[in-house]
Amino acid sequence: SSGINAEYGRVEDNEDGTYDVIFTPQRPGSLRVTVYINNRNIYGSPFLFNCLVRRDYALVGECLMFGGGKGNKLGQLLHPTSIALDKAEKRLYISDSDNHRVQIWSYPELQHLTGFGCQGNGSGQFCYPYGLCVAEGR
Repeated sequence: SSGINAEYGRVEDNEDGTYDVIFTPQRPGSLRVTVYINNRNIYGSPFLFNCLVRRDYALVGECLMFGGGKGNKLGQLLHPTSIALDKAEKRLYISDSDNHRVQIWSYPELQHLTGFGCQGNGSGQFCYPYGLCVAEGR
């Protein structure tokens, strides 16, 4: 018997000594999940999670602003996460998390100019960038 409320999730026996725990949090915030298998706490249980609200971008529709579309080529975005506008230089910067880079467009024309970065931990490299800002008066 599993110790997870069936309304919110389930425990699946993989029949190889491992189990999958599948659940859907009902609200954002801190969550404590205790998992029982055969009326015994599993190792590491309870587990602490911080649940975030995730926006369903499928409901928003396709982005029509950029002509490059979805992808990994320059001018394309795979998972844009942040945007910053440098009004003085008339540049729009977008961090593209899954492509591990930042891309730059002219503003307000929205013509792709260039991009920089690749996956890694070295200089000029990113690991899923999620934040971006432009400093005034460099």
